[in-house]
Amino acid sequence: IGADSVKVLRICNEINKELAQKQKIIVLVQLFEFVKSNTGEISEQELAFITAVSESFYIPNDEYELIRHFTLNTFDSIPSDKHLLVVNNSRLPKISKNKHIYSEYLTGNIWICHVPSAGMYFLRYIGENELFLNGQMIQQDKVFTLNTGTSVRITILNHCISVILSAFLKKTPSMNVLFLKRKK
Repeated sequence: IGADSVKVLRICNEINKELAQKQKIIVLVQLFEFVKSNTGEISEQELAFITAVSESFYIPNDEYELIRHFTLNTFDSIPSDKHLLVVNNSRLPKISKNKHIYSEYLTGNIWICHVPSAGMYFLRYIGENELFLNGQMIQQDKVFTLNTGTSVRITILNHCISVILSAFLKKTPSMNVLFLKRKK
């Protein structure tokens, strides 16, 4: 083990003592977003670093992979996972393992990822519509945390779309997300 690896593991052990599991999940998401922001690609060294951090945080491997693919994949490459909800204007899901909600007037894709060990949800969007999270327009292709009480609004024609995630979260406490037309 190199000196840098030892330093990373020492830092991770200190962080482990201070952070709750939800905060560790957020750190993992932010690490993926950070390395993606430079070139859109992730090097082997960056991946090894993030993997070491994830392991030291005791994040289950299946959730690490879900977060990795959710954060890094292009919207043309939908991860296959039962903890991923895809909202788009496609009548049928491209991948049967994913949850899917058809939204006729949505031009683009909304991905919502559920991380069961932390009871957390994340949203990622790309498309032609303006999407608002708690009244603030979100930046496309960025990951946002969905907290209890979060409202998601989308400006689309003259239609109102309600999406209730309780179907997505059958065995966990329900979290509602409402897509509404923004009044002009």
